[in-house]
Amino acid sequence: MAELDGATSEPLVNTRFPRTNGDATTERILAAARSEIFEFGIRRMNVMDIARRAGCGRRTLYTRFSDKDQLVSAVLWGEVQTAANRIAADVARADRSADAIEELLVAAIRTIREHPLIDRLIASEPEYLIDLAKSGGIEGARQLVEAYLASLGDIAGERSVAADMVARVVLMSVLARNGVVSIDDDEKVRDFARGYLVPIATGAPRPRTDISASSAALPWLPSLGDQDTSDPVTQRILDAAFDAFSEVGVRQANMVDIARRASCPRTTLYRRFPDKDQLVQAFAQREIARIVQTIDHDLATSHTPADAMIAIAVTLYRLLREHPALRTLVAVDTEELFAQMREGNLLTLARHFIAIYLSSLQTTATPIPGDPQVVADVISRLMFSHLLDSSGPIPIGSDEEVRQFAETYLVPIVTGQARRL
Repeated sequence: MAELDGATSEPLVNTRFPRTNGDATTERILAAARSEIFEFGIRRMNVMDIARRAGCGRRTLYTRFSDKDQLVSAVLWGEVQTAANRIAADVARADRSADAIEELLVAAIRTIREHPLIDRLIASEPEYLIDLAKSGGIEGARQLVEAYLASLGDIAGERSVAADMVARVVLMSVLARNGVVSIDDDEKVRDFARGYLVPIATGAPRPRTDISASSAALPWLPSLGDQDTSDPVTQRILDAAFDAFSEVGVRQANMVDIARRASCPRTTLYRRFPDKDQLVQAFAQREIARIVQTIDHDLATSHTPADAMIAIAVTLYRLLREHPALRTLVAVDTEELFAQMREGNLLTLARHFIAIYLSSLQTTATPIPGDPQVVADVISRLMFSHLLDSSGPIPIGSDEEVRQFAETYLVPIVTGQARRL
């Protein structure tokens, strides 16, 4: 595979994660910081203990890293680079360049899945992984995929867009491990890569595959018809919750402030919502119902799964751009956001509704090859990745940009056909 030699020889670049000069003292500090993070977590890591582990003075440490945040960033970016090198070594063993993208994706998922520090952060401090994704994780993964796509020559579509899509689906599949396809088995990952990720990367038609959704039970799904919309006090409380969540986030909002905003006594609020969790659930139910009504309206003129995919993408990306409570959740409640993704509610709800809409419009003339749940899972993970980081080459800044992106890149995921420009 000479044509792939050197594809990843240059280190992944990210200005937020500073490169170090590699001297022995710096490497000892980084190793000590990594051990400290693994044992105690980032919040509880102690710079004095790190200096002691590294056998250096605190002043020596601070001449290399100006503060704790820069040290943490250097450790995390070093882990990203090490993982990229390991992935590249695995890919180099592929027999043919045509297999390189498939091997790259399998190796990437395996490497991230088995990474002890990532597992540690997922379990205890997921907000740092979200910051890693925002600050360089997605960009670094895209660079890696794009380097291998370049070795294959021309592909259908923008190479950077295709690489960004694949990187986002892979990272979301590993970080939120509640998808319909298990990522714990390399052969299942290989089938998934061959059937879905490689076609996204290259624009080729999707091959026939036996991949299907697992039979795991769905988590909480909203009973959209259960809310009493005729009670003006309840609606006023939910409106007040909307304002509070939009301003300060779910975690910082409190029931006293929401009652004040709703101009009702706390006893009235607690009769309807005995605790904050029930209020949050009712708020989520109402917002989801509104989203479903909007999609229903936008799908009124849709006649095929392809039409539905475009309408869904336009509506949901507009939601990601404009919904004030959701944007605040991303900005200040990253731990809560990640928990919802990881535990299944947000991603599973999105997958569930997308699959229903797509399936309702398929006919013998316009079938969806494969399991609609798997198709919907891929699309929902791609969309939710833009909550974490909306930068990059994928154009989602306006409805028209999303419409063009969906027509060119998302519709082939649904139809299984080759990408057409």
